[in-house]
Amino acid sequence: MALPLDFDVFRDSMGVFCITFCMRLQYSILVFLAALAFSTSSNAYVGLKVGTFTSDGSTNIGGGVVFGLPLPVSGLAVEAEAIGFYDNDVVNSFYLQANLGPVYDFNSLITPDSNLLHPFVRAGFAYSWLFYSSNSPISDQSAPGFYTGLGLNIVLPVITLGVEGVYNYINFDGATSTDFWNVFFSAGIHF
Repeated sequence: MALPLDFDVFRDSMGVFCITFCMRLQYSILVFLAALAFSTSSNAYVGLKVGTFTSDGSTNIGGGVVFGLPLPVSGLAVEAEAIGFYDNDVVNSFYLQANLGPVYDFNSLITPDSNLLHPFVRAGFAYSWLFYSSNSPISDQSAPGFYTGLGLNIVLPVITLGVEGVYNYINFDGATSTDFWNVFFSAGIHF
């Protein structure tokens, strides 16, 4: 027995979905273009990161985005980034961390005649959220912390490739804490 289909309802619901999706896509594109325009006018940079999060013998693959703005002091910049990973080992969870802090590029001190290699150090404040699946007995958490690390960027025309190692310390619940290491490979656009 065939089920009757109401094509008007189907068409209307698909139309609402398409309009909502297109509006969100347009909004995302506008935000990206605004960040790009600001970056171009200020010598800033935007990039993507992919890498590992390692803690207590467990390693997860994650990623993130970074936005940096050079400061008037040679080699110094401020970066804001969002990184995270999904973990489905024991309980389905999603980890998200927002970082804000300075970055110092040693290029002018180590290789002043070359613009290719840019070793750097970074540190700053972090805020993290740990979200668990709805059927988990563990409640969601959020907490402040800090991060510190070092890395190397290879600056090519228009793009930058890099690798970095970062130590993170987050103080969840005021009593329990977690620390973990990141190793990220990054690619970014600089202006």
